[in-house]
Parts: sequence; structure tokens; C-alpha cells
Amino acid sequence: MKNILFFAIYVMLNPRFIRLFFKGIYLPAYIQFEWLKNFNIKCVVDVGANDGYVCQSIAHSFKEAMFYAFEPIQEKSELIKRKMKDKFIVVETSAVSDRCGKAKFFYFKEHDPASSLLRPSKISQKEFSFMNDYSEIEVNTITLDEYFGGIACENVFLKIDVQGTEKKVLEGGKNFLEKVDIVYIENSFHKMYEETSFFEDIYGFLVTCGFVYAGSMEDANFYPRFELSKCENSIFIKKPLWVKYSSLD
Repeated sequence: MKNILFFAIYVMLNPRFIRLFFKGIYLPAYIQFEWLKNFNIKCVVDVGANDGYVCQSIAHSFKEAMFYAFEPIQEKSELIKRKMKDKFIVVETSAVSDRCGKAKFFYFKEHDPASSLLRPSKISQKEFSFMNDYSEIEVNTITLDEYFGGIACENVFLKIDVQGTEKKVLEGGKNFLEKVDIVYIENSFHKMYEETSFFEDIYGFLVTCGFVYAGSMEDANFYPRFELSKCENSIFIKKPLWVKYSSLD
């Protein structure tokens, strides 16, 4: 509740956001990605798109960009299509991983953004009651390399939010990463799922692929928290682009 109050104050102090609100833009996501305007983004790949708020928000700033959204839950895929009906977007009802085929997917009824290809850990089930109420469904899986093998794209912004399988997504997209300028990826410091990937796994992989860790971005948390985070949204930028960006006055 405190965060909502602080967010409302922030919006009132920045009246330009009010116009966007009445256009149907989800302001927490829009504000979270405003920094992207500093880059020439031509293609956005959203892995784990959920409700499509990120695609919708970025599309407002990059009206000519091509969007690819991957979301394994059918209802969510249809929702994204409706939200983005006037944009250049392809929506795939699939989970992205390190192999193509079928996989078990753990769908949390009370909080679907937490749904994952991984089983929830005992620790998270004890901490979050909603993680004890899930159904197991079968979903299609694809890899970024397989999907984008024949698709020409450049100046790519890759967002990954897949609840613990981030490393698998990257491993299935080693070739595709050569086309990517910026990776925005949720990272864990806490074992929320069994076999989850952690920050050090992602950091090591992306640095080897030529990216620089450029810090993290909060999920629109405006009320100060004085505690260790269990996860973060990490930003990795290709080294030549980062050198250019960080040297700007």
C-alpha cells in the first residue's frame, strides 16, 4: 500500500505520465523502461511476456520497432494480441528454453506471473502460500536459435522473465545473442524454484558472450526497502555499445 501511495505522488509530480495513463499505458512498466530511449532499438524480444505490459509500454516509445512476444499460457497470448493489435508484433504461445519440444509447466492459479517450467522449491512454498496451489500443464518449448535462425533482425532488446530458467533461455540462444544489444533479465539470489539459475550463472554466461553488467532496475518500487533483495532485474549491454553509452556526457 505504501508503494502505491509513493507511486501516485511520483506520477502527480510528473504530469506527463497522466496523459499516458489515459491512453491505457501501464505506467509502472513504462517508467521502468524509459531509459531505453537512449538506444536505437529496432527489435524487441519479450520472453515470458505474461500480460504484455512491457511490450505495450516499450511500443509507445519505439513505434516502428518489431516485437516478438513468447508466452506459453494461451489466454495471455490472446491478451497480448489484443493489446498490441495496431503494432508490429508476432506472439508465440510457447515457452523458450534450451530445447524444442514439449515440457511440463507449473501454472499458479492465484499468481500466474510466478508460473514456471520449474517446480517450486520447498522454501518458496513455505514462504508464499500461492505456490502450493498449482496445476501442471503441457506447453510447447522452442529455442531462440531455432526460432530466429532465419529471421533478420538488428539492434535487439531482449527481455527475459521466466522464473528460474533464464540460463536455459540463454543456452538455447547463443547464436541469437550475437544480434542482441541489450539483455534485461530477472536474476535470482534465492532458490524460489528447484534447479533455478542464479545471478552468478547468468553473469558469467553473458560476460563470456561479450556483454557488460550495467546494473539493475527496480520493479517500480518507490517506497524504500532496507533489506537484501531476493531477485533483481539485471541489465547487460554489449561491450562496444556500453563503452559508447557510458562515455556520453
